Amino acid sequence: MTTRHRYAVLVVGGGVMGLATLEALTRRTRAPVGLLEQHTLAHSRGSSHGAVRIARSAYADAVYARLMQRAYAEDWPRLAADAGETLLLGSPGCFFGAGAAIDTYRDAVRAAGLGDDAVEELAVDEARRRYPSMRFPNAAYVLDDHTCHVVAADRTTAALARLARKRGAAIHEGHALLELDLAGRGVRVVSGDVEIDCDAVVVTAGPWVRRLVPKLARPLTALRQTVAFFRPSADPAAFRLGRFPLWCEVGHDDAMHYALPELDAGLLKIARHRLTGPDDDPDADAAPDPAEVERLREVASRVMTVAVGTAERADTCLYTCTPTEDFVIGALPGERRVVIGAGFSGHGFKFAPLVGRVLADLALDGRSSVPEFEAERARFAAG
Repeated sequence: MTTRHRYAVLVVGGGVMGLATLEALTRRTRAPVGLLEQHTLAHSRGSSHGAVRIARSAYADAVYARLMQRAYAEDWPRLAADAGETLLLGSPGCFFGAGAAIDTYRDAVRAAGLGDDAVEELAVDEARRRYPSMRFPNAAYVLDDHTCHVVAADRTTAALARLARKRGAAIHEGHALLELDLAGRGVRVVSGDVEIDCDAVVVTAGPWVRRLVPKLARPLTALRQTVAFFRPSADPAAFRLGRFPLWCEVGHDDAMHYALPELDAGLLKIARHRLTGPDDDPDADAAPDPAEVERLREVASRVMTVAVGTAERADTCLYTCTPTEDFVIGALPGERRVVIGAGFSGHGFKFAPLVGRVLADLALDGRSSVPEFEAERARFAAG
């Protein structure tokens, strides 16, 4: 038997961006809204699972640094207040590298209007005194980002779903989108024995967006990342949140590596931010790459004075990347009823409450309430 639903807006994809959009919709309208997720919420095949992410102002692009200030000032505090829990946990944060790679970060931060009170430039000797757990190899200088936080990622996605449901949103888990019919005045979505009619649809389906919306012209590549978690060899409290800095090294071997404490677990999450390589199948079962785990251990030994042993565990995470690392946020060209949120290129989670606000605004009004986004709409356009 076919079950039919009617929503003002349907969100397709229940990762952090989809949940943030659904939650924002429940604040914007009393009309019924819903979400369709092909797996279950918090599944491990996409990009939103796991305990922690990084929030920062140090960026290689002034546009994203400005957007982050808006998210810090408005969207994260509002979400935390509504959820009644702390979602951003303050942490020291260091960004370093050699030559043009780190200069790009420094110059972008200054172009965004941020001073030393937000992101401070340190000589390497001073940085080592401030952070004795770090070596800062080959660094020209260090950017000490005083705005850094560790995002309680799994708590954030759970809070978004909880708030949306509390306000009446429907979440359909285990339902993959099979057909998107734009022939009528509205949008008809078919998922097995479920049919949904809606005025607009927001597709936040990560790498699956390419299959669901073949008219999307922006090129997207799915890249599966290996993430490893290490425990200190000696002092078990060495990686305690607030004591050990989250860090990001740019430019070494044309790569970016980053690490951050995993809340109360006593572990350090380390990964390489990989943006090139062959396209990965998001439906394939793939285990973490043991060779990559070993490379990450070597990175830790090179960058930190705190010794680590073998990885306690490893995981994978899918990036959906654009060639420029710019997000895709906007309606399909000539089709206002279909709004796309995709291509977050491994650096989107920190913006999730803001992106959700923008996508909800676009679905309801065709225009967002975020001036920093509106000034750059062409850059984020879906085509």
